[in-house]
Amino acid sequence: MDCGPVSTFQVHEYIRPDLFYLYQNDYLTDQFQCCLSGNGQRVATGSYSLFRVFGTAEGSTEATFVEASKNPMRRRGQTPSRPSRSPVVRRGAQSRVLEADEDSINYNAKLQHLAWHPSENIIACSGADSLFMFYA
Repeated sequence: MDCGPVSTFQVHEYIRPDLFYLYQNDYLTDQFQCCLSGNGQRVATGSYSLFRVFGTAEGSTEATFVEASKNPMRRRGQTPSRPSRSPVVRRGAQSRVLEADEDSINYNAKLQHLAWHPSENIIACSGADSLFMFYA
């Protein structure tokens, strides 16, 4: 039996250019949650003002970034990126990576909780004094 991760997903690569800023302002200790859809086919995770929903099936390229804001129809980062230094890895296969719009990241808006409805494709995320619900 293999010992090691079954799948690896790089989910916070879009904040890599800002690591120095995050370190200086004590943001590196921030913690964020992830949640799994009721059928186990999708995962959602986020940080700051963005969250990402992506497929868990082997070879799946399904992925999208969404900004948790008062304008839920404004979708971010849906264009495939240039060949990445850190690809999404699923059992040795490489998939294309989607990048978030770096200008849309609000480091003061932290998504503190994510929850996926057990039988519906609805995600609830909260941060500060707001609760956002999205149809996934």
